[in-house]
Amino acid sequence: RPVNQACVAVSREENRPVLTGVRMQFQGDKVVMTSTDRFRLARATFTWTPQNPDVDTTTLVRGSLLKDVARALDEHQNIRLISMPIARRCSASNAGRVSTSQLIDGEFPAVDRLFADEYPIQAVVNKQDLLDAISRVALVAERNAPIRMTFTGQEVALSAGSVDEAQANETLDIDM
Repeated sequence: RPVNQACVAVSREENRPVLTGVRMQFQGDKVVMTSTDRFRLARATFTWTPQNPDVDTTTLVRGSLLKDVARALDEHQNIRLISMPIARRCSASNAGRVSTSQLIDGEFPAVDRLFADEYPIQAVVNKQDLLDAISRVALVAERNAPIRMTFTGQEVALSAGSVDEAQANETLDIDM
C-alpha cells in the first residue's frame, strides 16, 4: 500500500529520469518514499526492521520496479530490500521472487519543504463529491494540466482551462 501511495506521482517521461523514480529515505526504522512529476507530489511513510538500526541512506529507485514488486507481493511474507550502492543496484525479494533494478543517477528535486510538519488549516470535504467535481473539471484540462483548488471561507473552488480555451469551474462546500 505505501508503494502505491508513493508511486502516484511518478513521471512517465523518460527525458527526466529522476522523475521516473521514487526517492527512498531509510532512517533507522523509518522509510519515507517520495515521487513527483513536477505537477504532483506523493509521499508515503512506513516502519520496517533494518538489519542495521543506524541506517541513514537515500536511494532513487525506478517507480516501475516498485509497482511491479507491489503487484506481485505476497502480503503474508516479509519483503527483503537490499541496496548495493557500489553496483548502483537495488533488489527486492518476497515469497521466492527477486526483482533487481539499476538505481537512478541524478539529483531528486528538493521537495521536502513543500511538505509541512503540521497543517494548521484542514478542510473536510465529501470524498465522492470531490472526485465527481474533479472528473467534471478535468474534462476541459489539457493532458498534465493542473486543476486549481482555491479554498475560501467554507468553500473550495475547482477550476481548469484558460481564457482562450474551454473553462470549467466547480464549487463545493467544505468544513474548514
